[in-house]
Amino acid sequence: MFRLVRIAPTLLAAALLQILWVLPSLAQTRQEHIRWTHPHPSQVASFRIYYGISPGVYSSSVSVGLPGRDSLGVFHYDLAVPAANDVYVAVTAVSPAGVESLFSNEKWRPAPVAASPTPPPPSSVPPPAPALGSPGKPILVAP
Repeated sequence: MFRLVRIAPTLLAAALLQILWVLPSLAQTRQEHIRWTHPHPSQVASFRIYYGISPGVYSSSVSVGLPGRDSLGVFHYDLAVPAANDVYVAVTAVSPAGVESLFSNEKWRPAPVAASPTPPPPSSVPPPAPALGSPGKPILVAP
């Protein structure tokens, strides 16, 4: 035999909000250490890292400002990416006037599972023409 239990609407709403708040934290991520150089760092106001799960298709991006540099002058940033997917990463530079550069070279980061497959060839999408006042594009380097 079933009993109907009546729940106050405010309690139900609060419970639903708690569930919705917890769900995004269930998504698994991993950290990828991204490293890059720039030919003219003094002309850069900030960098933006683009990433996605297909070559040349960047579904997400994050502005990272001017991150730290190592003793060789290489910029670096720890990026949270989906744990279960291969990830393709590119970086752009933004000038003090807000002009964004072309994409850097693309780096492939395999998902940390069994033996990694051979990386696919780089994207065949032609790069856009550089904007006037562009600070020049960054160059990704090996981790």
